[in-house]
Amino acid sequence: MDMSRYPLDKQACRLIIGSYAYSSDEVQYKWRIMGEDNGVKIDYESIADLPQFSLSGFKVYEAANLTRDKEYSALEVRFYFDRHFGYFLMNFYVPCALVVLLCWVAFFTKREATAERIGIGITNVLTIVLISLDSKSDSPKVDSPTALEVYIWICYLTHLICMIEFTVVHYHTKYNTGDPEIQEVERERLRQIIKQIPK
Repeated sequence: MDMSRYPLDKQACRLIIGSYAYSSDEVQYKWRIMGEDNGVKIDYESIADLPQFSLSGFKVYEAANLTRDKEYSALEVRFYFDRHFGYFLMNFYVPCALVVLLCWVAFFTKREATAERIGIGITNVLTIVLISLDSKSDSPKVDSPTALEVYIWICYLTHLICMIEFTVVHYHTKYNTGDPEIQEVERERLRQIIKQIPK
C-alpha cells in the first residue's frame, strides 16, 4: 500500500482465486464474458457501508501462479477504493487552516500589544501540536511522511514565520524608537557585556 497521499489516497486490493492442487494442464480458470464487467457481479449496497472507503471500480484478470515445477491457473479481481475525505477535512485540515488564519490576526494588532501576540502565538502552537498528535493516532504507521503530516508541518512553519515576524517587529519597536530610558538600559547592558570581556 502506498500511504504517501494519505488521507487523499486510493487503494487497490487484490483477490486471487486459483488452484494449487491441479496445474494449468489439468484446470484452466476463465472469466465468463458477460459485458464489460466480465461476469463479475458486485453487491454495491453492502460495500457502501464501509466507514472509510468507497468502491470506485474493479478490474478482472486471468493470472498464472508459477512455482518451481508447475504453473497454476488463477483468476484475479482488483478492487479500487477511494478514502472518504470528510472526516479528515473537518478534524484536521479546517482546524489547521483556522489556526494559521488566527496567527495572521497578530499581524493586525498594535505593535505594542506584546502580551496579546504572545498569547495568540502560544495558543496556536499548542493547538497545532494537539492536532498533530491527534492525527498521529489516526494515521497509519509508515516510514515516509503522509500528505496530512506534510500539511500540518507547513501550517506549523507558517506559524513559526509569524512568530519570527513578531520578534523582529517587537525588537525594532522597543529598541530603535529613540526612547531615552530604553537606550539607557541598552547602554548599561552593553557596559556589562564589555566588562566581562577579558583584557
